[in-house]
Amino acid sequence: MPPRGMDSFGKPGCVVTATNIPYRAGVEDIINFFQGFELTKENVMRRFNDRGQATGDARIAFPTPRDAQEALAKFNNRPMQGRAISLGLL
Repeated sequence: MPPRGMDSFGKPGCVVTATNIPYRAGVEDIINFFQGFELTKENVMRRFNDRGQATGDARIAFPTPRDAQEALAKFNNRPMQGRAISLGLL
């Protein structure tokens, strides 16, 4: 099976983009940030630069568009490890 790309990640209307994520934050930190939603490691896609270092961007796939919109409304600009996380809907 070919690796999935960012463009084929999640269902339409269910994917939230997150920017300004601390570089040291892991996938578990991102899952914990969205407390109250049922997410797994497979629901989170971190971006990495050419050197394999995490960037401040991620995409999170929620089960439904309603969950994605609720997460956006509830967590946009909330802090993670002291940094305000900006969220958007794909």
